[in-house]
Amino acid sequence: MNKLTPKQIKFATLIVSKGDRMSASDCAKEAGYSEKSARQIASQLQNRERYPKVYDYILMLREEQHKKYHVNYNRHMRRLKELSLSEMNLMNKGRII
Repeated sequence: MNKLTPKQIKFATLIVSKGDRMSASDCAKEAGYSEKSARQIASQLQNRERYPKVYDYILMLREEQHKKYHVNYNRHMRRLKELSLSEMNLMNKGRII
């Protein structure tokens, strides 16, 4: 990936690594974008037509994460649901207080 700015690289890294705990706007702010424009720029940076290189870089980072941890968003959410349902079942049976 060439021609990405340091802010764009940091935004992409944050969106992939902390996007489940931070909003896209917060990722933009932490990457160095102004508070006033963070919401708009966060949206634009994730738009394939406006910023195709940033979009592709985000996809590449997600793919690397998937290869490294064998996890993707859908699989992660499915597992969280399973764990939640399991805990609820144990609570209903009086095993967890």
